[in-house]
Amino acid sequence: MESISIFIKVIDKLTSLLQGRVSDKRRLFTEIIEPIFQELQPVVDDYLRLFRESHKKIEKSSGNEWTEVVSQIKEHREELWHARTKIVAFADAIDENVKDKRVSLFANKVLRLFCATDEPKDRRMSRSRELIELLELLDKPELDKGFVMQRIKTTENQVKDSWVAIAQSYAQLRIEMMK
Repeated sequence: MESISIFIKVIDKLTSLLQGRVSDKRRLFTEIIEPIFQELQPVVDDYLRLFRESHKKIEKSSGNEWTEVVSQIKEHREELWHARTKIVAFADAIDENVKDKRVSLFANKVLRLFCATDEPKDRRMSRSRELIELLELLDKPELDKGFVMQRIKTTENQVKDSWVAIAQSYAQLRIEMMK
């Protein structure tokens, strides 16, 4: 949880830098791109841990224990709410204020990490919210436990794929902006 509070402080600093319209590419990278990438890692790790633990608990549980898994996911989402909100706001600020297409692509990849849709501007459904809704349906006999477990694995893999895309974008920006 300490990593999240540190991340929020970094985001606050980055937001103030953006308001100054950073123009120097090296400074843009070192003061905006690099810190958000480094501080995003603990958030990604938390999400992956959440999905792995949910999968294990669903696998071992009977129907009446699923509500505990849903409660844990909801609690975890609340813990990460501030960090997610700041990340989304920051990525939007990058997209609106930094006129470098590569940096905007990086920001959009960061947004996609949290979205259950391919369109990062469509934030009606986050990945964890989608999982909660699915788990809340587990008490319905027509929903198969195996399907839910597969959906959790799919969501975990989507988060991993999003992280890989962010890391690739980061690496490309690093090469290009630190010349």
